[in-house]
Amino acid sequence: MGDEDDGTPRGPYARVHLPDGQEILATVRGREQDGEGTWWYACEIVIPDRLPSVGGPVQQGRVVPFTASYPTVEPIEGQDYSVLNPTRESVAAPGRW
Repeated sequence: MGDEDDGTPRGPYARVHLPDGQEILATVRGREQDGEGTWWYACEIVIPDRLPSVGGPVQQGRVVPFTASYPTVEPIEGQDYSVLNPTRESVAAPGRW
């Protein structure tokens, strides 16, 4: 199993507002600006899941990817989002955190 597949978060955290009013933390893996200028954040969470095994089912984390824009996804003070910058970017783009 490679480093990217072990369920360990890789990237800064952000606050995510779910449709039912709950707030959760998610790992931000990337960001992309659409043609209208909106920034979309590729995020993931790890949830428990039942997996089959020879000795019976076992619980293991499963990565669930999703994409959302601000303000559904909000930055958390102290997290370093500069790691999401493509190498050609060196300054903040308008509307992006």
